[in-house]
Amino acid sequence: MDWRAFVPTDTADHLATMDRAARQSGCGVPWQLLAAIARVESDFGRNMATSSAGAIGYGQFLPSSWQAFGSDGNVYDYRDALPAIAQYLCRAGLARDPRRALFAYNHADWYVDLVLDLAVRYDRMAPGAPVPEVLSVGPAAEPVHPLHYAVATPTPLWLTVPWRGRKAGAPISPASLASTTLEMLRGTFGLSGGLPDDAMPESSELGELANRAWPAGLLALPEQAAEWTVDGIRLHLQRGQPVVALLDGRALPGHPASDGSGDQPVVVIGTTTDELIYADPSFSSSLGYGLVLADADFLASWHAATLPRRALAFTSRPRPQARQAHMHDAEPPPVIPRLTATPRPTPTLSPSPLPTVQPTPSAVAVVLQTSVAMPPPNTDDEADSSWVILAAAGALLVVTFLFRRRRAHR
Repeated sequence: MDWRAFVPTDTADHLATMDRAARQSGCGVPWQLLAAIARVESDFGRNMATSSAGAIGYGQFLPSSWQAFGSDGNVYDYRDALPAIAQYLCRAGLARDPRRALFAYNHADWYVDLVLDLAVRYDRMAPGAPVPEVLSVGPAAEPVHPLHYAVATPTPLWLTVPWRGRKAGAPISPASLASTTLEMLRGTFGLSGGLPDDAMPESSELGELANRAWPAGLLALPEQAAEWTVDGIRLHLQRGQPVVALLDGRALPGHPASDGSGDQPVVVIGTTTDELIYADPSFSSSLGYGLVLADADFLASWHAATLPRRALAFTSRPRPQARQAHMHDAEPPPVIPRLTATPRPTPTLSPSPLPTVQPTPSAVAVVLQTSVAMPPPNTDDEADSSWVILAAAGALLVVTFLFRRRRAHR
């Protein structure tokens, strides 16, 4: 079979098939990765000659591999080869370790670095769906820092921060980087939907990011110590708080040395023994997710930033209480019985009975004289004669006393 008969001629269909094969892969294969493999293996189908190792077709499959993944299709037809490449990568564990999956496709580290370098170039030039210019772009002339990914297991700590990439057609700008960063942070705490209008940042400065975080449902947490350290970042991650650090973009993996974006935020989402796991918001595809930097490399890029060692940790914003919620939650105080005095009856004065005395005749005469000498009772006080009784009792006592005294002198 002459492979020249199957050189792609329909550019639009070629790119659409590439995009569709990536979206239907089932494991999140970026179309940029399929494009990079196609460029390295066969120059997008423009050179499908059999290799010295016996590899054939658009994706340069070994015959045994094609039998397993080709589904009885045409190895030279991109419409059959692109879905087969995607399925091969998924079976090789792309979701767990992209580098290992690419190494399984072609056992060479230089091949893995070359494919990833190309994929990053396509990612930066065409966020969203592939564009025709992709088919004419080859490897970069200047070297870049190679991409390395954290292995999904085992990992000491990896927060569940969802990937959010740069939107289709969005340039790499401070505003787009900050917006993508906030969307990832919102997803961490279960906040869905787009950013509110008052949360759209205008730059990637951490101060601007902190101001926009509040209307986006987030709370920025500055470091309590004098300055940020790698250990401080690890401590916040242990608390479940992702950290946004401002690094020099030129020192980041996948960024060309001529990158003019300057300082840019990265979202630190986990740690290994001596590495930090992060997401790079300048990527539009998942190639920017789960990247790792050794602590020393992270510090170097952190120190090279215009404002060194700047970072912010984030958590969800406290939810405001409903209006008058405190009144709904209030409970009445316990009932305390009031102590009242026991009513007591008012004492009523009653005159004591007078002692009975047997007076002598002389004593009677004295009593009569005394009684005669008393002034007549006041007719105005007839209603109350108690004073008369008391006076009489007193007079009787006086008479009795005098009587006994006189008797004693005899």
